[in-house]
Amino acid sequence: MDYNRLYADSVAASIPWDDRNLGLTKEQLDKLPPKDFEDRQNIPIFYRVELRENNPQLLKAGKCQYPRSGAERFQLIYGGFIQDGKRVLERKKGSDINLGNEVGVSSPEYAAETAIAINPVNDSLVIAGANGNGGQWHYYSNDGGATWTPSGGANPIADSCCDPTMAWSPDGTLAYGVTLGAAGGVWFYRSTDNGMNWTRTATISSSGADDKEYIHVDHYNCGTNPNCGNIYVSWHQGNVMRLARSVDNGQNFSIFVHNDSGNAIGSDVTSDASGHVYHFWPETSGTIYYAKSTDGGANFGSKISVANTNAQFEYPIPAMDSRNVFVYVSATTDLTGGTYHDRIYACWSDHDNASTGSATNNHSKIVVARSADSGQSWQFSSPHETNDIQTVDRFNPWMEVDGNGYLHVVYYDTRNDAQRRNPDMYHSISKDGGQTFETPTRITSVSSNYFDDGFQWGDYNGMAIVGNEVRPIWTDNRPGGSTLAYTREINVISDDTGDFSLEGGNNTTQNICRGGSLDPVQITVGAIDGFNDPVTFAFDPSPLPTGFSGAIENQPLTPPGTVTVTMNTTEAAALGATAIRVVGTSGSLTHDITLNLTVLAGFTEFRHLWRDANNFDSRFDLDGNGVIDVLDFVDATNCNQVPSFDKEEDPLSDAADLP
Repeated sequence: MDYNRLYADSVAASIPWDDRNLGLTKEQLDKLPPKDFEDRQNIPIFYRVELRENNPQLLKAGKCQYPRSGAERFQLIYGGFIQDGKRVLERKKGSDINLGNEVGVSSPEYAAETAIAINPVNDSLVIAGANGNGGQWHYYSNDGGATWTPSGGANPIADSCCDPTMAWSPDGTLAYGVTLGAAGGVWFYRSTDNGMNWTRTATISSSGADDKEYIHVDHYNCGTNPNCGNIYVSWHQGNVMRLARSVDNGQNFSIFVHNDSGNAIGSDVTSDASGHVYHFWPETSGTIYYAKSTDGGANFGSKISVANTNAQFEYPIPAMDSRNVFVYVSATTDLTGGTYHDRIYACWSDHDNASTGSATNNHSKIVVARSADSGQSWQFSSPHETNDIQTVDRFNPWMEVDGNGYLHVVYYDTRNDAQRRNPDMYHSISKDGGQTFETPTRITSVSSNYFDDGFQWGDYNGMAIVGNEVRPIWTDNRPGGSTLAYTREINVISDDTGDFSLEGGNNTTQNICRGGSLDPVQITVGAIDGFNDPVTFAFDPSPLPTGFSGAIENQPLTPPGTVTVTMNTTEAAALGATAIRVVGTSGSLTHDITLNLTVLAGFTEFRHLWRDANNFDSRFDLDGNGVIDVLDFVDATNCNQVPSFDKEEDPLSDAADLP
């Protein structure tokens, strides 16, 4: 064995040396393919041999032969490199993870690659995950992100590695988290106490070639959408894309393998209003693909191209010159019911076409793709300025849609550093379905310092939105601190689209005779602050109670204007009080008018019950005194039916007609 040559080859390939390489035999080194060093991740040679021995299916050439998490797994298992007999730690010292308004909470000494999720029914409950010393760490907040506590007694997930991804069940009772195992595999965890403690309920995969997983839960229209509540976890195994589906809250998973995927890594999943599932991924040949499932993720069609990329897999820039910017996809769907309802979005990092391959000559940007026809065609836009691409890099985006139907994108941006090395976090918003974006907003108060530990800013950041609460999370290395995770709440007010109002007039409270009709109710729809979107109306409950039928005429309506509510009853309508709401909806905006109806019995229905104790029917005891008598008769006159007790034929039903 020529260890001097081995050392020289390692250094020449920019692969950090480790003294444990000196224990390798020639037979072991022969297990490395001739093009192994084309993958220049910070994985030492002896650990590459170990990965090859345990995972013979790994690729044998190219930039992404080893799992993207391979360097992190090495750190977890071996604690860092050993050089000249001394351990060289790559983790950075730190004390807190800061979330919200830079609120410090206990955490591991290091945090990167962050994920966050807000409870869909109680936005005070928030969970987060981050890579940290010893594995993946989870955190929880019970006050909307103002303060945070590490889960599990301030310990990482046991034997875990990295790549956190977080979600909630649609009813908010279960929190979900997924991690890679320290020695490989994709592990699924649940929490029944809002993130305080976690239990592994499923091992989705146990291969050492598993990498870069992400979770999506279908929350749309539970009760009607049969796929609502389905859990989807995407990842790659040996660079072949896979998707796991659970229909029982994460107890069991079935797996679909995209056998037509090329070398791929960095996927995401979203679903539309029909419950169809869209699985996106970039292939290292330079193309973004997706595959569609129309049966709730059980099966998928062939992959379909979205766009070609200039970059292939990864590329260096001054701020990411060792880890490199990772080309991955973030995907989401507008399910607000507004103007851009069911529009599908995807975004990713790419470099400009003039790039030469060196960090200083590469110039990074964010691309946003949108489809209004279920992925059949795509249009593209930029969430940031484009005339400064020679001096500013943007990378590591994440994207979500808020309750207004506004599209949010967050990303690193180096505009505040002429050397393009010290990034800030920026936020862009589109209010027209991704066609154009407003001027980006800086959401970090201080730029982060450049650092080079081999991992740098990691592969991705995260963001969660519930309603109009927007909360990104990112890796931060500001001066005077350490490499921490930060979050900041962004509240966006729908200030340029206004609102609508409903006014029901003076006849929303009515008595209605069983078998009779409601006096038509006119509901006036007003426009506030220039609101000009259509409003649709529906009854609640729907369907209407037994014995009721109705219609809402002149809708959908763009205010100002009036809709008319008509309603009829049959003999099957229950006597007594009934409340029926007329609900107007436009996007995330909802207002309603309540119709307070009392169903009364007609005169003829009293005849055989008049003071007959043997045939007492409480439904006709309108005053509730236990006797069907003159007082109930008087109440019943509100029905305005043709009198049947007019013994005098005058023709009035009055006291003279009583027995």
